[in-house]
Amino acid sequence: MVLFAAETNLAFSATLVVGSTTSVTTAPVDTATPPAEGATLRSANEAVLTVGAPDDDGATPITLVGPGRADLELAAPDGTLVDAIEVKAAVPGATALVDGDLLAASSVLDARLPAESWGFLVDRELSLLVSAVDRCGGDLLDLHASTVRTDDSTTADVTVSAAAPASFTAEATSAGDVGLVLETPGLDPLVYPVQAFEPGEVDEVAVSAASADDTGRLSLWGRAYSNDVEVVGPLAFSWRADERVTLSASSGLAIEVQVSFPAEGEPPDDRPATVSAEVLGEEGTLDLFTATQETDRGPAARSVVVEGGTASGCGADPCDPFAAAALVAAVALRRRVRALRRRLARVADG
Repeated sequence: MVLFAAETNLAFSATLVVGSTTSVTTAPVDTATPPAEGATLRSANEAVLTVGAPDDDGATPITLVGPGRADLELAAPDGTLVDAIEVKAAVPGATALVDGDLLAASSVLDARLPAESWGFLVDRELSLLVSAVDRCGGDLLDLHASTVRTDDSTTADVTVSAAAPASFTAEATSAGDVGLVLETPGLDPLVYPVQAFEPGEVDEVAVSAASADDTGRLSLWGRAYSNDVEVVGPLAFSWRADERVTLSASSGLAIEVQVSFPAEGEPPDDRPATVSAEVLGEEGTLDLFTATQETDRGPAARSVVVEGGTASGCGADPCDPFAAAALVAAVALRRRVRALRRRLARVADG
């Protein structure tokens, strides 16, 4: 009878992090027969879900206060149930910050930020997303449960702001040290000791291969460094390549390339196959004949630890579901890279 709407429809399909909040509005499916005037939202289980007072626009705040499932009900003034929708919540096993720009640029990279040794540029807005899993490694949606702030170790002038659900922005107006703190209810604070750099401090660029298939198609990503510290964020890499290589784009954090091969019976193609990326006056080049795969920037900042014996779907050992997923992709990638190298070697040898 009723349409339930929140800031994202995932509020009703995903499992939310305990501590998540959102506002819900309702509308009749059939405008000719709306629910009785004065119908209000209520919780069927206040140990999981609590409901606040509606605001002036008719949006009602809800909070997931405990793990489990609970119906969010619309009730008539006399208490009669009009309609209901289920909401789910779970205790987080781990949360981590994700580089929003890298995640948007490629689906084959692990965009989680490592525990340390990274930085971002002054006067460029850094997009930070919150990734969350439960204690069994299942995906969770963090709806305003986590917060991101700076700590007392920060010497740079940095502003951190909440954006969309599970999303923050950070922007520095001066260079220096930055302590970014991710706080999630039920978990210890996670501190990222990073740096804010001036653009002129970038002194190295590298190109990495993230995936490959045996047809000669590869996914590449650009990486910038300042004094061996990787710089993340919205970097506008410019790309160029040898004639043997076709680029999917001439700019961006990540692109796809296609290496050409001679058809069966044609003479060998001994042309080089290199790709270069340039940003802020620095350039790096990758020889696709010798490329090795890299799908992340290093160990993740936090992993899931299953507490108190076995848990459904996880077993009793510490686990990192993000790394497990990356490992599966990496194993398959290594096989494809090896196959591509063998083919390139055969072509080069004639």
